[in-house]
Amino acid sequence: MNSSDAIIRCLLAEGVDVIFGYPGAAIAPFYDAMYRSGKIHHVMVRHEQNAGHAASGYARASGKVGVCCATSGPGAVNLLTALATAYMDSIPIIALTGQVPADLIGRDVFQEADITGACEPFIKYSYLVKDNRDIPRVFREAFYIASSGRPGPVLIDLPMDMLLAPYEEPFVYPDSVDIIGYKPRTQGHARQIERALREIEQAERPVICAGGGVEGYRGHRRRHAYRQPDHGSEPLRQRHRAAGRTRPRPDGRRAQAASHRSWRRPRCALSREQRTAARSA
Repeated sequence: MNSSDAIIRCLLAEGVDVIFGYPGAAIAPFYDAMYRSGKIHHVMVRHEQNAGHAASGYARASGKVGVCCATSGPGAVNLLTALATAYMDSIPIIALTGQVPADLIGRDVFQEADITGACEPFIKYSYLVKDNRDIPRVFREAFYIASSGRPGPVLIDLPMDMLLAPYEEPFVYPDSVDIIGYKPRTQGHARQIERALREIEQAERPVICAGGGVEGYRGHRRRHAYRQPDHGSEPLRQRHRAAGRTRPRPDGRRAQAASHRSWRRPRCALSREQRTAARSA
């Protein structure tokens, strides 16, 4: 078993059965291992950017972490737009990128790109794996980071020589993760929630602007936003990702998706000064 086979075992341990990608020389050993396994369905796209967007759509629809892969250099760079989109929309993605051999990194060789540095502004975390003994830990942490707290993309850069190296250690996939400095909060602040509820109950015309977090990427755990009381208040305003994710109001109508036009409607609950302040914020 080589390192690429160990990576496949990590992905299977995480329940991955679909990968979107486009092959290339630097990532070829991983594709060989995926072919030998026969347990993961690969969707070959026509551009690496499509692989990232397809993984994002898969995560949104299935509630699982999407996985995409690309080769080194321009292949990896082509994922950037999709990773930035997933970061802004809080979509869990694992991006696997091939890389030139570890001893050639930083020497401006053919199809080398500092992908971990290039994507740093819009990913949750990135790994550059140089020691194949770190593979199980890296993949366990990557899936945990991508799917916990506020979800988002995580990139794993894989040098070609590391992918080909024999994996001589007994393969043990970690059962748990303990990352120093990363302890995402999963429960709301009880006192702040009670305070917000009191303010809403006392408001004459409450307006709630709900984002995509009311639904989350977990399709089987859809969150329902606050339902408007039936006392003539304005409809709930939602961003487009959250549209349609709330229960109907007592009159049977659902909340409307927010847009620049919806804020300018004549019957909007916000005053002109409030709308101006909101747009300039």
